[in-house]
Amino acid sequence: MIKTLFTSLEKIGISTKWIKTVCWILFGIVLLSLGIFAYDFAGKSELVTDITLWGYFGDFWWNLVTALATILNLVAFITITIMVAKMSENQANNQIKMECVMELQKNLANIISIGLDKNIDIKKQNLSVIHALLLSFKNAYLSVLFSNTGMNEIEELIKIIAEMKSQNGDISDKISDFIEKRDILLKVLLQEIQQKK
Repeated sequence: MIKTLFTSLEKIGISTKWIKTVCWILFGIVLLSLGIFAYDFAGKSELVTDITLWGYFGDFWWNLVTALATILNLVAFITITIMVAKMSENQANNQIKMECVMELQKNLANIISIGLDKNIDIKKQNLSVIHALLLSFKNAYLSVLFSNTGMNEIEELIKIIAEMKSQNGDISDKISDFIEKRDILLKVLLQEIQQKK
């Protein structure tokens, strides 16, 4: 059970070295107390005949156990608090990431309707909007939220949009490339969110 607790703490990035050190110190104190008790109980000391001293020793043992239990409760409370805080932070980050990906997906779905539009100026304007969206997503979110995951894919999308804009509105041959790269980008971003849960 303790090994499982340490493993789960290490998985979420909490160092267990100091917890193990405190446990070994407490274990040493307990062993020392038991050694003194066994030494006296075996009659190798004059303490064994004095009941008052045994009463003091019992009080000492009880206070030691109480202190150890209090320390262990405190350590457990702090550890659980840190675990819950990290889990909440991860869930909040994943929620923000998911909302960003959904917003990006919604905006990039407009590429098909842009291709069907007859007005070249409106096509170019809409392509400029998507181009700006991709650039802002790359600069604002990929490097901050996604640790540069999907950087190559978004660069390819930006390149495809630039080519579409330069073709005077004839984007039919590039739409399938755009959709393929868009799906790859979204898949890569969603995989990162899934891995960090």
